[in-house]
Amino acid sequence: MDIKRKADRHMYAMAGGLLFVFLGVLLAGCISEVDTDKANNHLTREEEYNVSKLVIGVSGSMTEIQMNLKNYVLTNYLSLFTNEGFIEYDENGSVVTRLAKSWETNDSKRYVIHLVENATWNDGVPFTSEDVKFTFDYMEKNSLPAGESFYKMIDSIETPDEHTVVINLKNTDATVFSRRSVLPFTIPEHIFKDVESLETFSNTTALFTGTGPYVFDGYDQSAGIIRFKANENYWGGIPAIGELEIKFYKNYDTLMMAFEKGEVDVPFVYASGINYYYVPKLLKNEQVKIMSYDSKGINSVLYFNNNRTPYDIKEYRQAISYAIDFEELRNLMTAGYGYTPNAGMVLEGMPYYIETRPLSYDLDKSKELLDSIGFKDVDGDGFRETADGRQLKPELLVVNNVNSERTAQLLKKYFNDAGLSLEINIVDDSTLWTLIEENRDYDMSILSAGFWTTFNYRGYYTSVVDSRRFGWANVVDPNYLSLVDQLGTATDSQTRAMLVKDLQNYYADNMTQIPLYTMDYIQPYNKKYEGYVPNPVWGILSLETYVGLHEAA
Repeated sequence: MDIKRKADRHMYAMAGGLLFVFLGVLLAGCISEVDTDKANNHLTREEEYNVSKLVIGVSGSMTEIQMNLKNYVLTNYLSLFTNEGFIEYDENGSVVTRLAKSWETNDSKRYVIHLVENATWNDGVPFTSEDVKFTFDYMEKNSLPAGESFYKMIDSIETPDEHTVVINLKNTDATVFSRRSVLPFTIPEHIFKDVESLETFSNTTALFTGTGPYVFDGYDQSAGIIRFKANENYWGGIPAIGELEIKFYKNYDTLMMAFEKGEVDVPFVYASGINYYYVPKLLKNEQVKIMSYDSKGINSVLYFNNNRTPYDIKEYRQAISYAIDFEELRNLMTAGYGYTPNAGMVLEGMPYYIETRPLSYDLDKSKELLDSIGFKDVDGDGFRETADGRQLKPELLVVNNVNSERTAQLLKKYFNDAGLSLEINIVDDSTLWTLIEENRDYDMSILSAGFWTTFNYRGYYTSVVDSRRFGWANVVDPNYLSLVDQLGTATDSQTRAMLVKDLQNYYADNMTQIPLYTMDYIQPYNKKYEGYVPNPVWGILSLETYVGLHEAA
């Protein structure tokens, strides 16, 4: 796509529903097995690698990566390179298989999964159904965040033979295999069966033992580099890239400078593209090409901690919504390429979408709502106090990347205009997730609602809203939780349509989180290589890229 052309809103509407075609078929009970022809059509190669080494630049610090399976950042790298789960998504957002080649169910409660038969761990040990059972048991025993939404749903697991797994759920769930989180990655029983303490397990090579296309090849913490090499025994065929080198840069600007100088081949930002701010300069660089692709999610969302006062007051959240100049924010952050979702969050084109009210800027209404709940400027300093005279000091938690920081500065202006003295707390990635997902110690945060949040848990962003899951909005309202629970067990389309309608109206009325803007992801790359294929979860670091990247003609 030519990035000079504004993105067509209807493109999002069309692409956003592709995954749910599969979902709808499952719910209707029309199929019991997935066609794996496309999914298992990996390349088998005898020649030299197409690309000897690909250097990938990322923003962050190596200190964020604690070498154990409880670390969110580490498990992302496992999923990206070395370890596989049951399924993955292709460039269109459709489900394709990985270690599970097919599955069937008659009641959406008992699932029979057939595994690929030629997969081995990268140390040569065969991959079997016992490894799958062990992974689920180990995840639960050690309270691992990866796969948590699924292993808590399991009643029992059977392994009738080496390549068959039977999973019995506690309750009916018709959407299990639309979710990558059903089994995000597997771990080898022969290594981890004797590991009692993940915190003290220091064998990094063993830690990265997987069935995936790459093998861990060491890291240099002082230099900020992690290396992976091609798994020449990968069951899906030898990758086209011989070595992957991940280079860490202290911030986003430093990363982009390194890319412009040719120090890295491609910059990578998880669940996001680069900021449009960099595009004009990159267009002048003859060594750079730029691709854009549908994010299939919401790029920027303001999440409230709905279980903390005063963010548990609906009128306060609504007042903040009306204080935001969505048009200005969208234009400044997306250069006019993006759009603002409606208050109901769900994007047009997703199944059961209904039109909810558009988000609008109305500073007078914002002030009126704040006055109505007793939040007024009593001392005349231009900022509001609570009804008992304490100054309101809302704090916005943001990760240290340029998109979040710039969005935060704009929000600070809007808050100030409404008489709210906003404080911005910029933290690293690891600290952010600790404060939000573990400690629930925050007022507000800026995060995305990426593609995976549209189907994860009960779908429709429930995993990041419900306090019982990731809970970035930390909603504990029994009315909302009841909707979520009903959505998880509903198997017929009519019931689901009604529940999703109620969910959208709940979001629009309660403003438990505010969708700020969404847009195409922008991905620059050095033109010496071609064949990058993005998917909506991992961007250009997809299996299709690993097997298809090559030198430009």
